Amino acid sequence: VHQIGFDQQRDYIIKTYPRRPGIKTDVIGGNHDATHQKNGGADIVAAVCKERDDMNYLGQADAKIWLTPKVDIDLKHPDGGSSYAYSYRPQKIVESLPGGDKPKIMFIGHYHKNFFMFYRNVIIVCVPSFIRQTPFMKGLALVSDVGYVIVEMKTNDNGDVIEFTPRSMPKSMYAFSISAL
Repeated sequence: VHQIGFDQQRDYIIKTYPRRPGIKTDVIGGNHDATHQKNGGADIVAAVCKERDDMNYLGQADAKIWLTPKVDIDLKHPDGGSSYAYSYRPQKIVESLPGGDKPKIMFIGHYHKNFFMFYRNVIIVCVPSFIRQTPFMKGLALVSDVGYVIVEMKTNDNGDVIEFTPRSMPKSMYAFSISAL
């Protein structure tokens, strides 16, 4: 952490988060963002998005995006730590959903893992992190996959995902200049 406190962190993100013409970023808050809510009732992600017209705040930890009236994506930043196997936690999340509440696609953050699977008719993408393994993670023997994922997909009029291509873009642990707050 090189920016201390709500104001410094908010201002740093507003200034340094990449801005590209025509690109809008949908954002959910994660566990570190919730620290300011717990300590003082302030939502740093909402505050950042108020100042950036290219960012759209969807809420804390969970959101649903509708690509079409029949194709939905759940964005999740769950609580809890990683498990011994990359797939275990995502499987448990999907298993906990009643049949009618399952999305077509689910993106899961928090675990700092980079993988893709199809389980109980849900396409699951676990997204990597922008930060390398921290001393905390090292102490728990947890890997941090660094990189990002680009997804291309095709759907039909019935809402079926007929093609789904995740492209993993792993990066070296020094490739990013964005620091975790």
